[in-house]
Amino acid sequence: DRSNIKFNATRSRICAASNLSEWKQLKLQISTESGSELTTYLQSNAVGRKLLSTLNNASSDYLRFTHVYVSSEEVPDNGWWILVVLLCVFFGCPSLCVLVCIRLPPGYCRVCWLRRTWNRPREQYVNHRGCCSVNRETEDNGFIDGMYSGHYKQYGREYPMPSFQLTFDGKHNTVMGHGSDKVGDYKINGVYSTKTARMQLDKTYIAGTGDRLQNFGHTVKIRLQWNAKKQQFEGPWYVKTNKYEGTGKWVITP
Repeated sequence: DRSNIKFNATRSRICAASNLSEWKQLKLQISTESGSELTTYLQSNAVGRKLLSTLNNASSDYLRFTHVYVSSEEVPDNGWWILVVLLCVFFGCPSLCVLVCIRLPPGYCRVCWLRRTWNRPREQYVNHRGCCSVNRETEDNGFIDGMYSGHYKQYGREYPMPSFQLTFDGKHNTVMGHGSDKVGDYKINGVYSTKTARMQLDKTYIAGTGDRLQNFGHTVKIRLQWNAKKQQFEGPWYVKTNKYEGTGKWVITP
């Protein structure tokens, strides 16, 4: 069929113009509508495995792919602008405010809230005691120098994380650390407070290490609070790069 014709033509050009040993990876970039089922599917590992199997089954023995990297970019549906204009013309600005809160665009309010929340200074989160102003300084906490391990949640799934080092400076209420995972090597710096049993970490990847397709030298922000009953730190993480923006949950234990 046409897809095979195009594939064979592309393969011929690749083979004629380059060393075959260089063509071991394929990266696809796909645009989808915001919040669609296709977006969720593309963000899973299943689509990469299926594409890899399909490509290798269709190609000959001398052109083989070892990895397929798929990144999805959400493209909002801007058709709602017509509705905005009509509502403003016939009903005035109040209708626009209602529409913004409900629909403009899908996920937009959540994204704005995320960015506004995570752009606040680290100290603002760490020193906030909550509505009851509870001082937790007398409680046992997990601010202990040493190796930490745990897991994180993303796309509704839980993933283990390799152990990493954390060192706390009680004089300046700062924390430093380092480690390595499938993305690359990274350094950690942050602040903490024994009064609130909170800390915020900035996990910054060292560019040029690990997976070059995932490591952009970016920073993951992590906000954690000590759970004395479970003897663990837990809280949300947030990251924003040119290719991805998202949040999830972190859980670590000393």
